[in-house]
Amino acid sequence: MSGFGCITRPVPAATTPDPAGAGSRPSFADAKNRRGFSLFEMLVVLVILGVMAGMAGPALGRLLEGLKFRQQTRHYSAILRYARLLAVTRGETVRLHLDREAEGCVFEISGPVEERKDCQLHDQDILIMDPGDFYFSPEGYATPGTLTFTKGKRVSRLQLDLLTGRPELEGE
Repeated sequence: MSGFGCITRPVPAATTPDPAGAGSRPSFADAKNRRGFSLFEMLVVLVILGVMAGMAGPALGRLLEGLKFRQQTRHYSAILRYARLLAVTRGETVRLHLDREAEGCVFEISGPVEERKDCQLHDQDILIMDPGDFYFSPEGYATPGTLTFTKGKRVSRLQLDLLTGRPELEGE
């Protein structure tokens, strides 16, 4: 017993009140257990991201090449459909000729309308029409033929259907 008739009890150290009133303060041992990322961990993550980016780059390039190839194939199909449409709407036979001698490469459309359409060929692209000319009749018929487009290792063949005169992509 202490003086003046009061009983004193010892206050445990862990529950020492915070002067700011926000609860107990973390001790040095608690702060030591809290940690961020080490430099080594950050470097490992950066290396993994670099490897992933290195693998994604060529795949993205192949994807873009494939998209350009399909776009050119659709362009050639559109030219064939356009020549057929001219024959049907104007009521006259339309001849489609591939002129490789012109500057670049040009499709010549002759009949009711004389037009030239660019082939949009690039460096190593190859475009072959077999036979050399396609004829579209006013009834919608066409001479059967194949337009073969090669870009690197990719090849697409558009076949003209004899009865409908419409181009069909071979293999689809």
